Amino acid sequence: MKDAALEANAANYWLEQELYAGTVDLDEARKIIARLDDFYIRKENGSGKFPAWPIRKNILTQLVNENAKRVAAREAVETLKAELPLLIN
Repeated sequence: MKDAALEANAANYWLEQELYAGTVDLDEARKIIARLDDFYIRKENGSGKFPAWPIRKNILTQLVNENAKRVAAREAVETLKAELPLLIN
């Protein structure tokens, strides 16, 4: 159990750093969050053994959402750049 908890914590911190850097695929990030959620809430882990997980999950989810907004804004700018010559003429 200790090794699994260390692996989960490492994945948690790794994912947070990748999200801050914007270097991880958002769909993959969501899958990792779901797997971490499954790990932290399993019965054999016991209720209350990972009290910080809901807070950590919220931080990760917010980072995913912020990155999604950034990606959408970047795509909108690229679309506008592509369409701008057509709008001017």
